[in-house]
Amino acid sequence: MYLQILKKDLKRKRAMNVILLVFIILASMFMSSGVSNIITVTTALDSYFEMADVPDYFAFSENKSSDQDICGTLENASAIDEFRIEEFVSMSQSNITRVGEPLNASNLSQKLVLQSDRDMGINYFLDDESILKSVPKGEIYATRFIEKNMGLKVGDKITVEIEGVSREFTFAGSFRDAVCGTELMGIKRFILNGEDFDEYMSDETIKNTYSGKFLYIHTADLDRTLSQIADLSDGFTFSGDAEMVDQAYIFDMIIMSFILAISLILIIISFAVLRFTIAFTISEEFREIGVMKAMGIRNIKIRGLYLTKYAAISIVGAALGLILSYPFGKMLINRSTEFIIIDSGSNAFVNIGCAVLVAAVILLFCLGCTGRVSKMSPIDAVRNGQTGERFRKKSVMSLGRSRLGTTAFLAANDIVSSP
Repeated sequence: MYLQILKKDLKRKRAMNVILLVFIILASMFMSSGVSNIITVTTALDSYFEMADVPDYFAFSENKSSDQDICGTLENASAIDEFRIEEFVSMSQSNITRVGEPLNASNLSQKLVLQSDRDMGINYFLDDESILKSVPKGEIYATRFIEKNMGLKVGDKITVEIEGVSREFTFAGSFRDAVCGTELMGIKRFILNGEDFDEYMSDETIKNTYSGKFLYIHTADLDRTLSQIADLSDGFTFSGDAEMVDQAYIFDMIIMSFILAISLILIIISFAVLRFTIAFTISEEFREIGVMKAMGIRNIKIRGLYLTKYAAISIVGAALGLILSYPFGKMLINRSTEFIIIDSGSNAFVNIGCAVLVAAVILLFCLGCTGRVSKMSPIDAVRNGQTGERFRKKSVMSLGRSRLGTTAFLAANDIVSSP
């Protein structure tokens, strides 16, 4: 009888079982990849900031404080543990051409700057994850965001002309910039050889109008530091702390959280499908359940009969979702690797744990849905699934007005009021 019920259920509800399996696969895949990637990106950011030597405070000054002694003020601030300064030259997209043609960048609203390789305040990482130490004369590097939006390729010849000073460079590749590398940060850098940079700075117009400084400050007491450099901070075009840099990568976390939310929605949909399927199955098989109860089979064994099928579907769905979560998660994480360095090791145990959790939650829900079996009795098999108990009038017959005997009345009334 056990096998008969299972075979009957699988044949008659094939479409429903397939739909349920698909929802469990998707829920397991999204849950496993979403949680794993959130953990990966969160831990990777801390490690990446440490490797890049991200400061506690940074500032962007566009020559508005040229008459102030920046170095002297920073040196006299006792709260500052260490500071570094990068000089830059501001420019725009119109200052850059490739083979005489302007570079058409999509959605490029960021400010562009030229920097020297001589004094780099933080560590910039190349495609092979090595640190950019120097740039050969005649070559130029750009952030990955610039490379992608301008369509630059290694070996391209680009010309940078500012106020009549024009130099041709060979594009040598891109680098990861921990502070200004994300799309949310409005400044994007080009790094070139120190001698090439000096040729631009030797022009008085460029030096007085387009030059500026990046300031990187390491301190254990940021509030005290800011009070000590208050005279300088009034002239900063843009400034921020390490927390702001961390928030600039929030878009990657939003994507992972969105995937996680989708997985929860899919699990809820799976619950709805399960509840409908189990309720429909039990109401259809009241005779088999009533007979099994009459034979003395306990409720837990009868419920286990239905749980066996859904356990198999849950385990198969969670396993397939787990397998698919690895390539799906890798596809999602590829965007983040464009801007940060992520350890190649995977959170395999996190994926497995999430898949097991999805299967366990679904099984527990199934166990709750089969609770109706405990309320059924052997009489259901005889009375077409009805116990005879009702809470409203279902027949025009009345025992008080009937001339039939009690036994005859009950039999006749049962026939008339039977659903």
